[in-house]
Amino acid sequence: MLADAVNAGVDFGCNKNEPKQNGCDVSKVDIQSSCKVPKTKNGIVFPINELVNPTIDAVLNQVPLIYDPITKQLLLQSEFDELRLNSERNGCTKNLVLIDDHPKEKEFIHERKLDENGTQIVSNNDNLDVNNKDVVEKTQIDVDAPQNETSSNVFDDSDIESSPLPFLSSVYKPKKSSLSATFASASYSLSSSLHNVLNRLKKKNGINNETFATSTTALILENRPPHLPAKSIDEEVKHKHEYEEMVKEAKRKEAKDAKTLRKITNKRKKEEDRVIELIKVWQKDLLPNWSQVKNTKKVHDIWWVGIPPSIREKVWKLAIGNDLNLTHELYEICVSRSREKVWTFLTSEGESVADVIKLDVSRTFPHLGLFQENGPYHETLSQLLGAYVCYRPDISYVQGMSFLAGMLLLNMEVSDAFICLANLLNNQILMSFYRVDPTFMNAYYSTYQVFFRENLPLLYKHFADQQLTPDLYLMDWVYSLFSRSLPLDVSTHVWDLILRDGEEFIFRVALGILDMYKDILIKFDFINLAQYLTKLPDEIDSQSLFTSVAAIKMVVGNEKLTFNQVLSSFINSKV
Repeated sequence: MLADAVNAGVDFGCNKNEPKQNGCDVSKVDIQSSCKVPKTKNGIVFPINELVNPTIDAVLNQVPLIYDPITKQLLLQSEFDELRLNSERNGCTKNLVLIDDHPKEKEFIHERKLDENGTQIVSNNDNLDVNNKDVVEKTQIDVDAPQNETSSNVFDDSDIESSPLPFLSSVYKPKKSSLSATFASASYSLSSSLHNVLNRLKKKNGINNETFATSTTALILENRPPHLPAKSIDEEVKHKHEYEEMVKEAKRKEAKDAKTLRKITNKRKKEEDRVIELIKVWQKDLLPNWSQVKNTKKVHDIWWVGIPPSIREKVWKLAIGNDLNLTHELYEICVSRSREKVWTFLTSEGESVADVIKLDVSRTFPHLGLFQENGPYHETLSQLLGAYVCYRPDISYVQGMSFLAGMLLLNMEVSDAFICLANLLNNQILMSFYRVDPTFMNAYYSTYQVFFRENLPLLYKHFADQQLTPDLYLMDWVYSLFSRSLPLDVSTHVWDLILRDGEEFIFRVALGILDMYKDILIKFDFINLAQYLTKLPDEIDSQSLFTSVAAIKMVVGNEKLTFNQVLSSFINSKV
């Protein structure tokens, strides 16, 4: 374009007394000339300062570019003037403020103040030198917008007038060092300015960022920017209707959420009231007369809903009993001996018992952070397990004991936990599994299979087809009494009922888990079945589980054989 201008002999405002060679000598043109910008058939031609061997960057640096923050476009000076004239015709003027306070810098400022017609024009050049001789033009922006009583606008005119950064006010300082600097300075976005205004107003009014929410919903009622076509009457009515629907929907959602919250609050209150009543019943009627009422239907019905946490220690100690006649003094003796001897004990695999205990303690209820290293119960659980190893060196320590001891520690003192752990492990089923007695373990597996086939025949057949045997998933459930497999609150409730019904309830819960997930398990192959049952979902609904458990029948055949009768028959046949 520059070559075209030179060849066309366009008058750039140079001295007419100087001879022209193929037009005007472009390298000697002065941009300060007062002549108008010439045009050619190929476009607009701009004069440049006197340059020697000008580069394209140097030439383009002389092009007067202006950034429009509304359209976010770079415009030529002439295009900006035309846009300003069009805006004036539409009732909104937008002028450029040009301040040459530095020979190599220009500052473009949009000003807004309030004129006599109510149009808001805010000024941002209060600190300008009044003696500055440069041309300062004002930017007038129409901010009139329809107001709606239901509008959620968080700003009013007073906020805007007192804001240190008014809406749509932006300051640009493009360097004239290169064309890239011009584009860099023009990349300042309007959204960033608005964000700064919001932050300043929030800080001024003392509004916390966490509780301050803005929305663009109300923008549907605003007029379009002046350089865009205005809304028609039908469109304004439509937008107003849409906005009212949005507000109604928001109110409906708010009412629905409030109703849900009330339901949750009422449910929680009812549960708290129920627990308070249960505590009264346990403390006044049941615990004082434990030996007479522990096997009555009334106690079993109350026990089914779970034992209140505040009295769980007392009930568990009564339910487990102390057939071994252990004392608190014995625990202290075992603890002192374990510090010396536990390091010499070896497991059946030849590992150091102390090392295995240390490893397992850190794995016990990891989500609680109580038994891990530096946790408040880390040393206590280690001492408890070491004391049991000294008390029963024939059994020593087996992986899974840490969960039994940990569950007891969460509900009672350490010496009581030691007494309960020793008596609990003296139970036939746990003793058989921890000592790996194949005769009794197989008898329990066979008994479980009988009730599995009776209650869930289709799933039982699917397991048989996939050759999934009970020892692949049932052993872990028995070792920890589900405390490692189920969420803590659910497993605690399971423990309540295991202590009520004995070993029978262990297999009833196992079948209840299969019943709850039968629709999923029936689709799995061998590998997926084993993986799913050894790692149950983290979130298990207690009510759904115990509904499935209640549906399991623990009698089989026409003879209505009970669990103990079926188990005895298998044990006698094995012996």
